[in-house]
Amino acid sequence: KKNLSKSKKKQSPIVKSKELKQAEQLMNFFR
Repeated sequence: KKNLSKSKKKQSPIVKSKELKQAEQLMNFFR
């Protein structure tokens, strides 16, 4: 199970980047 989770993380780095961008936009919006 651990190996599967690691492979999924490696397969979707773009999704993480999108989530990070959205989080940054939210932080800037609340500032």
